[in-house]
Amino acid sequence: GVFVNATQDVILGTVEVAGIDTLQFHGEETAEFCSRFAPLKVIKAFRIRDRNSLNDCLDYRDFAWLLDSYVEGAQGGTGVAFNWDVAVEAAKFSRMIILAGGLKVETVADAVRKVRPYAVDVSSGVESAPGKKDHVRIREFISATRAATD
Repeated sequence: GVFVNATQDVILGTVEVAGIDTLQFHGEETAEFCSRFAPLKVIKAFRIRDRNSLNDCLDYRDFAWLLDSYVEGAQGGTGVAFNWDVAVEAAKFSRMIILAGGLKVETVADAVRKVRPYAVDVSSGVESAPGKKDHVRIREFISATRAATD
C-alpha cells in the first residue's frame, strides 16, 4: 500500500482489510513511525534535490529507499528525471535502492547499469497519455530493464 502522512490506525486498518505486506511511505513519516510496522516490509520515498538530501535518508537504513526527483509541491509521479550520480552515492548507505523519477524505456537501462538498484519504479514513463498506461511501453520497459541486468 502507498501512504502519504496517514495515521497508524488507517495504515493498520488497510493492512488488515487488504492483506498487504509492504508499505510505501511518501510523506513526512519519521524512521520511528516507519519502524512501528515491523515485520511488514517498508519502503520510504525520498524526494532528492542533491547529494546533501541523502542526509535525510540515513535514519532509515532499516528500510528500502525509493529515490525520486524533488519537485516543489509534488509527492512523486512527476516524470522529472533523477540524478543517477546521487543514487550511486545513496547505494553506499543502503542495499535496497529503488530508482524512480523520470524513468522511461529510453533511460532505464542506463540508470540500472549505473546504479544497480534493488528495483525500479515507473509511472508516467510507460504512459501514452497522462494517466493511460501503454501495454507496449510497459513490455519494452521490462525488456530494457532485464537486458541491463544481464
